[in-house]
Amino acid sequence: MKPVEHDTTHRLARRRPTRLRGGQPPAAPFPPPPAVPGPPPEQTDSRWTPLTALGVTPLLLGLDTLAVVGGGGIIEVVSRHLEVATPARKALAFGVLLVLGYWLGGLYRPRLSLSLLDDLPKLVGRWLVAGALAVLGQIAWSRAMWQDYIIDWQFLWSAVAIGVLVLLFRVFGYSLVRRLRSQGRVAHRTVVVGAGRVGTTVAEILLEHREYGLHPIGFLDADPPRNGGPLPLPVLGGHEALPRVLREGAVRNVVIAFSSMKESEMVTLIRTCDRFSCE
Repeated sequence: MKPVEHDTTHRLARRRPTRLRGGQPPAAPFPPPPAVPGPPPEQTDSRWTPLTALGVTPLLLGLDTLAVVGGGGIIEVVSRHLEVATPARKALAFGVLLVLGYWLGGLYRPRLSLSLLDDLPKLVGRWLVAGALAVLGQIAWSRAMWQDYIIDWQFLWSAVAIGVLVLLFRVFGYSLVRRLRSQGRVAHRTVVVGAGRVGTTVAEILLEHREYGLHPIGFLDADPPRNGGPLPLPVLGGHEALPRVLREGAVRNVVIAFSSMKESEMVTLIRTCDRFSCE
């Protein structure tokens, strides 16, 4: 008589692998999602982290504020040296109106291309508007105080000095941002939605022109093309992987190229971008 343990072991060894209905073996476990690439080494310099995180808005706003203070200060010193009335309060009012006009005109928004020639019409136009509003405000204030008002044209020297410094500081600021972008020290991590021809072209342009300040890290496409050569960036998943990529990859920009997604999926994608405060 054979031992029970030996007989049981023999039967278990001959048992066939478990199969599901239809004769199909059990499905393999889902592979883990692809890892989100980390930042390149040149972006780990902590000196430029605030500029990368906040964009060019604080830099341009600070330069324009410095131009207002510097222009008003120069005219103040010259006026005291010549022993004439100083237009400090009028210059300050003009500076506040000027910065406000630039803000409303979108001149502090982050852009791919920073060019003084492109911004010059807006800069000069809002400079003229700020000057006109400053003069009208002073006239209205004098009438409210029941006083006769004579336009103090010396105030315009402060406006001219502020305008010149704004242009000079903008040239410096634009050059600094372009240089840092070209060196890869300031770049916003970007994901491209759609790995088709348009998405691939966009990714190649961003990789070639680093002065735009966008660093693409990968594609999001549920059905990437299977022909046409290798993609310049890895596919990080489908459209549903966008929250994970935004959260794990610290992505601030999303470029939506043409893809096969439905309109309802596009709406969900845009809402996800808005929830994570990315552009």
